[in-house]
Amino acid sequence: MGDRCYLSMWWKKSDTEKLLAASRGVFGACSKPEDIFSDVEEDGEEIHGSRDEANYGWFEQLTAMAKAGLVFHGWHGPGGEYGEKVFLGFNGEYIEVDSVRQEPVVPVDDDGNPEVNPLAQVRHYVETMKKAQAYMKEEAHG
Repeated sequence: MGDRCYLSMWWKKSDTEKLLAASRGVFGACSKPEDIFSDVEEDGEEIHGSRDEANYGWFEQLTAMAKAGLVFHGWHGPGGEYGEKVFLGFNGEYIEVDSVRQEPVVPVDDDGNPEVNPLAQVRHYVETMKKAQAYMKEEAHG
């Protein structure tokens, strides 16, 4: 059964076939986004999918989708063994950082100083998210 949480994710409408192709390797037969997500909504050039029970925040599945070249972003709620996270896939890389109310956060030490590794991870997430958002706003040509 595993540790399950709520998950919300966005991808570019023109990348739906890429989403389905990448998902077949991790979810099995997928012919439409509704085979993966419990709720799917179209919003202009982006599609939003959500799922009430994503096992372990879909870490392995999202990593595989990112490695397959899908560009996406989203967040998942806390589970029994982890807190809320924001995530994205871009250029074959999957990035996931701690968050509160879908905003990245950096833990601090006992003196109130930001922890170095999480701070670097959040900075990398923010810079990569800018690139992912720019890609998602590009108009589809074809």
